[in-house]
Amino acid sequence: MALTELRPRTPVPAIKARGRRVRQRHSSFLPGALLTLCAILMSSTISSTVSAQSTRPFLMATTAAQFLPLTPMPYRNSHPGFPMSEVAQDVDMITLWPEYLGIPYDIFAQGPSIDPTHPWAVAMQQLADDIAATGKDVFLQLGFIRTGTVGWAYDVNGELQVVEGWAGVCYDFTSPGAAEVGDGFVNYAVWMAQTFQPRFLVNFIEANLYYHDCGGPSASWNEIVAIQRRAYDAVKLVDPNLPVFPSIKLASLYGQTLDGFQEDAYQATVQMHHDMLGMSSYPYGITVPGAGRLATPYDLPPDYLVRIKLRHPEETLGITETGWNANTINIGDTDLCIQNFPYSEPSWSRDFMQFVFASAYFGEFAFVNWWSNRDFIDADAQSTCFVRDGIPYAQCGSDPWCAVMNYIKDVTFEGGTPLFSELVQKAFGSMGLKEYDGTERSIVIDTWRAQRAVPYAPQ
Repeated sequence: MALTELRPRTPVPAIKARGRRVRQRHSSFLPGALLTLCAILMSSTISSTVSAQSTRPFLMATTAAQFLPLTPMPYRNSHPGFPMSEVAQDVDMITLWPEYLGIPYDIFAQGPSIDPTHPWAVAMQQLADDIAATGKDVFLQLGFIRTGTVGWAYDVNGELQVVEGWAGVCYDFTSPGAAEVGDGFVNYAVWMAQTFQPRFLVNFIEANLYYHDCGGPSASWNEIVAIQRRAYDAVKLVDPNLPVFPSIKLASLYGQTLDGFQEDAYQATVQMHHDMLGMSSYPYGITVPGAGRLATPYDLPPDYLVRIKLRHPEETLGITETGWNANTINIGDTDLCIQNFPYSEPSWSRDFMQFVFASAYFGEFAFVNWWSNRDFIDADAQSTCFVRDGIPYAQCGSDPWCAVMNYIKDVTFEGGTPLFSELVQKAFGSMGLKEYDGTERSIVIDTWRAQRAVPYAPQ
């Protein structure tokens, strides 16, 4: 899950590809398949096409991720008011993004173990126990670096402290100290696989972002690929049957366009060892050529989610994260408020979900993961431009969302501007099957449940 700023590329020699374990399917995919896809995804036929299926080839997942303002760690994968058991009612798998807890790189650099009383280990074990209690499979997704690196987790007097931004933007993995970070991530991946025993493991979320935003081919990129390969190999020693793979952010792969495809970036990313490929897609941030506005679900080309499949039919694919906001986003403050950035409404979320399902049937995806079960932030907070204030945010009064949005602007995100940092939080705010308080968004959740009622039959 990421929004990024583009950075210039500096071409340098690229790493050579090495053999990888890939399950081959659909070698019969032909360019003519696009004609069939166009017919399926015409706006007037999507709903009937999806509802006509007697079985579905993909598993369905969402997450309990939610933002709690003014708490010591506001990003949560479930909390007492939003338990894993609620998510379990509407999914085949529960998705977990644990990167907000950071990684104790220095500890894991010594090996794939950690003192179980370490506050980081306690928090992770609690997540594992909570999911295990639901009886649902785990879809585990591990972040490492996009343009910024996952925070460094420490035990400070018995409390978990996560230091964000310790590596700056576009960390150089050829620099002193990078070896410890790489070793730490590899052993962290092993520990996480052993602890959560997932059904699928993304061992590098949105792996192409560093290549896209941090200079393209470089010695540092080569080191990142090598770390991912080591993590893959180490996890496969623990569980040879576990599908392990990176995810790719489609907007970056497509060059922030609706119809593009950067083959060099694709080839650079698939040098990573993988059993399949995951796709991360939030296309509402793409500008429509000649229209001067951001994309709606109705601007998406029929092949948007299956473009990799059409070009590289040997790959097995799955949607690791996607969604469309049901509410409009406004960013800024009371002096300058940027409205409808972008505009949206609940029917857009429903119609994009139908588009996702139709693509998943056509491409025979392994899974679809929707972000998220409940809205990530409160609807009013997503659409409000709060007064700009400094610590202790006295002008916010008793409004916790006002205070937290001011704080987010103060700390910024991965070297971005205060507005960009606010947008990052709001951009994933209202994609839920339900509203922030758990009220069902019927137009969306009914569509989801109709698909879940279709018997799962893997291809």
